[in-house]
Amino acid sequence: MFRCVLTLKWRFVNLGERNLTVEASKNYKTRHVPLSDYAIELLRSLPRVTGCEYVFALQLTKDRCRDPWGPFYAGRGAVGLDWVGFHDFRHFRASRWIMRGMDLRTVQELLGHRDITTTMRCAHFAPFPIGDK
Repeated sequence: MFRCVLTLKWRFVNLGERNLTVEASKNYKTRHVPLSDYAIELLRSLPRVTGCEYVFALQLTKDRCRDPWGPFYAGRGAVGLDWVGFHDFRHFRASRWIMRGMDLRTVQELLGHRDITTTMRCAHFAPFPIGDK
């Protein structure tokens, strides 16, 4: 996911259709990821860097857009969350979808997993609520 976000280009964002396209995923399948109202609002608010096709670009250097994750890593250290990595957000999102009642197959499709067990691991899925054991 980190690579997908880092390399996301404006041409793969379709605000009208409310999705983004992931073409070069790890399993070599193209998929369309739906965007929430918040994500659309956020994307609309992002400044576009002239001459840069990347969505998350902070500034343009001679030949490429600068890595936008420096501020993320600095910020997590400033609040004492050095252990948090960008990939943790993927696990968090998967867990939240499951807790809110989204079926496991839909989560699998959204995450682009070939195997449902990968999705179960990513979502920290338990087959029953802890208090029910």
